[in-house]
Amino acid sequence: MTISRVRNHRALCAASLTLALLAPVTAAPAAMAEEGTETTLTGRYDPLFGEARAKVGEAATSAATTFDDTTTDRLDEAPAPERTTFTLGDGAPGNAEINSATGEVTYTATHDDAGKVIEIPVVVTYSDGSTDEGTVYFVVADPHGGTAKKYTVNYTATHAHTGEKAVSEAPTFDDTTTEEVETLPAPEGAVFKLSRDARDAGIDPSTGVVTFTARESDADTTVNVPVVVFYPDDSHAHADAPFEVFHHDHGHHGDEPGDPAPTPAGSSGGTGTALLGAGALLALVAGIVHFLRTHPLTVPGLPLPR
Repeated sequence: MTISRVRNHRALCAASLTLALLAPVTAAPAAMAEEGTETTLTGRYDPLFGEARAKVGEAATSAATTFDDTTTDRLDEAPAPERTTFTLGDGAPGNAEINSATGEVTYTATHDDAGKVIEIPVVVTYSDGSTDEGTVYFVVADPHGGTAKKYTVNYTATHAHTGEKAVSEAPTFDDTTTEEVETLPAPEGAVFKLSRDARDAGIDPSTGVVTFTARESDADTTVNVPVVVFYPDDSHAHADAPFEVFHHDHGHHGDEPGDPAPTPAGSSGGTGTALLGAGALLALVAGIVHFLRTHPLTVPGLPLPR
């Protein structure tokens, strides 16, 4: 082997050794840069915000916010990392509140919210100062929508007498989505209650049958007993159960106001002139004939009855 070849071989070995020594040094910064993408907790965790169903005028609270650890292959629903805090975001409604430790949001829906989905912004602040943002949703029931909007509740008028309990028929329901007027039974799950303005009345919560005892002051009037029907979808409807009230002394011993007075036998309606009815007239003629047969009279020119 010549001297030049030996020198070249030594140079190649030195170069290889240099590359081998430098390789770990150059790879380390790359690895550190890759790990740097997960140096904040906001890069590691994904918050899963809760939601809730709400009713107008009632406070509703969402589920607590849970977290998914993105370093695992499964979907986690873990509680908040230690020292994590929650605050309402910009634009949150004034009547919303948040639990700073759990992320639970409490909201009282207004009448304007009925039938809407209310979005409440939330800010998550981790212990390292990094943050996440999200939204908690409140689905507000429409008290006059859903089933209540689909059906009309109908009660027929019930005759009542003062001082006596009267019982209505069960209400029927008309499906407003059809052109026909139906008399359907109550939708499944419907519950009936009296309105707070109802008086002297009771109701069967499952059938809607109303009982009512009229006062003397109710005579010759129609009293509407207010009823509220509640449906499983949290909607409700209002209806009136009408009771036509008559005096007790008319009851079973006379005629109810509004009915025409019967014409007594032997009188014509409205003239006051006494006239015999057909039956009475025949009875009178038969009586005269019988009298003449049993008491014969001799009248010149009049033959005796045979």
